[in-house]
Formats: sequence, C-alpha cells, structure tokens
Amino acid sequence: MGGTSVRRRYDSGWVANVVGILTLILLAVPVLNAFVRMTNWTATGLPKWLAFLALVLSIYMLLLALQGAKALIDLILKYRPCPHGVVAGQALQRCPSCNAAVAEREEQQRQREAERERAELKKQIARDAARHRLQEVQRLRGLVLQREDNLRSLSPRDFEDEVARMFKNLGYDVRQTPYSNDKGKDAILRRDGLVYLVECKRYDENRSVGRPTLQKFFAAMIEEKAAGGFLVTTGYFAKTAEEYARSTKITLVNGKLLVQYMQEAYGKEPWTLTLKCPDCGVVVPFDVSRDGSEKLCPSGHKVLCDVTEDGLLGAAGYCKSCAAPLDSKGERCSRWPDCRWMPAVKRSSRPPSHRRELT
Repeated sequence: MGGTSVRRRYDSGWVANVVGILTLILLAVPVLNAFVRMTNWTATGLPKWLAFLALVLSIYMLLLALQGAKALIDLILKYRPCPHGVVAGQALQRCPSCNAAVAEREEQQRQREAERERAELKKQIARDAARHRLQEVQRLRGLVLQREDNLRSLSPRDFEDEVARMFKNLGYDVRQTPYSNDKGKDAILRRDGLVYLVECKRYDENRSVGRPTLQKFFAAMIEEKAAGGFLVTTGYFAKTAEEYARSTKITLVNGKLLVQYMQEAYGKEPWTLTLKCPDCGVVVPFDVSRDGSEKLCPSGHKVLCDVTEDGLLGAAGYCKSCAAPLDSKGERCSRWPDCRWMPAVKRSSRPPSHRRELT
C-alpha cells in the first residue's frame, strides 16, 4: 500500500466504550417500557414474582449484549489492517515491517536504559573516588601534624579544628563551640556517658600558659559538670599552671604530648597516598612528597594527584577541606562542585549560639 493514504486509528477501548453506551441507550428504552407495563399489575394480570423475574432477565440480557458488543469491536479492531496493509499485521505480528519497527523501538529502549545505568554507575564511581580522597587527606593531615613545627604553623581556628578531629579519631563524640564567645571552651567531648572539655592555645614555643587560663577553664568545667578537661597548647605551661592542674581534673597537653596523641589517633603510617580513578574506581598509589603528579590507572585513565604537604597544612592558596589548590581567582576550591569549601565564607559571622558540628 502507498504511503499517501492516511489511515485513521482508533483505540479499541475508546471505541468499545462508545458502542457500549449507544447499545445501552437503545436497549434501555424498551426494557424500561416493559418494566412500566409489568408493574401495572391490574393491566397485565401477571404475578409479582414473574414480573420481577422478567426484570432480572432483561438486565442480564442487557449485560450480555454489552459484553458481546465489546468483544465484537475488539475482534474487528484486532484484525484491522496495519499501516502496511497486512490484515492483523500488528496484533498477530504478521507484518515484517511492523515487527522490525517494534524490534527497533525495543532495542532503542534497551540502549537508553543501558546508557542511564552507565551514567549512574559513573556518577557513583566519581562520588566514591571523592569520598576516598577526602578520607586519605584527613589521614595524611594527621600524619603531617605529628610534627610540632607544623602544628604551630596552623592558624588558631585550624588548630582548634585539628585538635577536635584528633579527639574524634580517639573515640570521643565531639562538638565544637563558636570561634568567638566560647565561654572558656573550644570543644565538648562525650564518651561512656561522661563529659569532657577542651581548650586550645596555639602559641609559639616560647610562650607559656599561666594559671589564670587554667582557672577560667576550670570554671567552664564546673559550669558544664565535666568529668575532666584537656588544655592543649603548642607552647609550654608555667609552673604555677602545673601546680594548679594537680589539684583539678585538667590534663595538660603540650606540644610533645600532642604529637603522641596525633600518632595514637592517626598511627605512624608511611607517607603514601592512594586515590581512586574517577572513571573506573581502581586504586592508584602516589608519593605525597612530590609536588603533584599524574599516573595512569590499569584501564588507561589519567589520575591526577594534587595533594601536597602545603595543601595538607592548609597553606594559602589551598582548600582547607580537601587540600586541593584553589581556582585561578582564589575564590573557591578547584574541585568545585565536588568540594564546596570557599575561603570567602567568614565563619566568625556565625551567631554565638551556633554549635559547630565536626565533619
């Protein structure tokens, strides 16, 4: 058949419903008239049970007629010619052209589903690679901070964050306080149902922590009903502070003891870094001592290592979350939007009531 002829298609369910309604109207009129005559008992002289039985049979015959009409319409539409002129070409799959078109549509649908699955798998692999990278950065950051000079190179806020993260790795539930107006405590620790406080002082090696600082910290411990406290500093403690600490439950943590805590929290693992390929998820080892490097995974994909010691220390120009370099403008992490850290955000603008949750 030529392609110039236009065939009007009908949905079998819609046509059957229209025919059924018309049939119902045509059959309902005589049935209702018969019912009216039969209900006039004096005119017909029929007993009531016979009139009721006739009504039931009429309704039953009406339903059978509707069902038969629908079946007839379905049969007619089933054997209608396909667009290529073959009788029942689509319903009974007699038309090769229609069968080929159906097979092509099914193949296209399978290809689309396979493409969606591949895209979703690629996204999942990339997310796992980013998560693994962040875990490795946090682990290596703990190794970098096992030197006192690196601890002193941190800013006071970064020092607080790293000490809080260290206690979290030691098994404490950590909640940091605001950077300003902290009421004499930088973090609140919980373990085994007990509360401990932490106060951090990032000082030079020649600067001391005196007794007044401990007295203020001990007052905060009484207010929080803490079972103990840790006063952490990169400087040293004056003798008056050491004497006062003996009469309280304050643990004095200087630079050397802090390094031991860091080693306990992060271990003494070698300076190696493993990154996952964002394309296939294969683990690739790197040497952090080099200033960035690039390798090929076994599948031939390029894996870039942009983690350096400066980045782990949060130096200027590096992201303090994932240790990657900032973008060319220095406004956000170069791994945006995987990493959403932005140096332009001023954390000191948080309200005093805000509690910092450690990530």
